[in-house]
Amino acid sequence: MVRSPSNIAVDHRNGTVVVTDRENRQIALYRPNGGMIRSFTVPGVPKGVAVSLKTHHDILVSLEGVTKPAVYTSEGQVIGESEEQENDVSDFKTADLGDLCVDEEGNIIVADRRNSRVVMFDPQRRFVGTLLSREDGLSEPYGVALLCDGVVVSDSAQHCLFYVRPGVNSTLIRPGDPSF
Repeated sequence: MVRSPSNIAVDHRNGTVVVTDRENRQIALYRPNGGMIRSFTVPGVPKGVAVSLKTHHDILVSLEGVTKPAVYTSEGQVIGESEEQENDVSDFKTADLGDLCVDEEGNIIVADRRNSRVVMFDPQRRFVGTLLSREDGLSEPYGVALLCDGVVVSDSAQHCLFYVRPGVNSTLIRPGDPSF
């Protein structure tokens, strides 16, 4: 049983529910019927979790104080390390990664609250670029989720959502709008 559940992801191939436990610094996996499969400890406070459909059931986790998403097998083994790469942006050391999602190609999309932006990493966790930022009106990104043709981002400071589609300007959606 998790003590302090916070984020959830689902592996749609087998229905496994993945839950982060901030207090115990664990990731727990459950069957669709609620039975626990296993749990494993991570080296920090988990902030976001996603399951990659591109790879073999990899679980991606953003950890407090770590500037790149960590990747684990469903058994809890670390895949790769989080060392800095040549093409990382210089200010990434100040990042505060939170919620994340993974697109069909395995790219990792992550909210960076401290820098008011949503960033993308390739499947090897190399920084690709910024999808949305202060320049687009984003203030405090909190949640990110993949849609069939883009990404939706919650902005907790502005009480709104941003909808980002590749190659198209972002759209701001506020509660009460007909498109909300």
